Amino acid sequence: RNLSMPSALGRKKLSGRTGAVMDPCGALQVKFELADSERKEVIFMIGNERNLPEAKKLIAAFTDPISVSQSLERILDYWKNVNETITIKTPDKALDLLANGWLTYQTLSCRFLARSGFYQSGGAFGFRDQLQDVLALLHSQPEMARAHILLCASRQFTEGDVQHWWHPPEGRGVRTRCSDDLLWLPYAVADYVKVTGDETILMENVSF
Repeated sequence: RNLSMPSALGRKKLSGRTGAVMDPCGALQVKFELADSERKEVIFMIGNERNLPEAKKLIAAFTDPISVSQSLERILDYWKNVNETITIKTPDKALDLLANGWLTYQTLSCRFLARSGFYQSGGAFGFRDQLQDVLALLHSQPEMARAHILLCASRQFTEGDVQHWWHPPEGRGVRTRCSDDLLWLPYAVADYVKVTGDETILMENVSF
């Protein structure tokens, strides 16, 4: 219908339909009534853990609204620090909106952590791809960049080629002879040292 009275508000329940060929989507629903000028806060928790005891422990940590609010504040502070480490101001407001937060957020959350960006929705680490992505985080997340460079160093073979992509934690993936993979590790290391001044990464020993 319209924004003042969406048709979804007239539905009694969600469809409950699932299937492999349907668009992947998750939906949660709770019913409540509001009086005039009344406010109600509804908190949904979605998460995962290694096992049932750890999951119960995680749930117990968020049993009251105060702990949830505090956690949300920590998350907001984290993203503020990531996104505002470098800011630009140009005559182009659209460029400013992209550069001051959005692109960094997308790179870290979608491309690097979720590994579910454009042309990469399988969740694997791409040797070339995430080395490119992590370079955008050198100023705001240098520790993460360092750790990822060393991780990629461990995906090399003694013959000189590398694992083109792999799935954590087992490390299953494919071995190819893509030439550009071989260029990105030394480039990323050089850029990391240049930006951070941390030359100790050159002394690290990582097994292939």
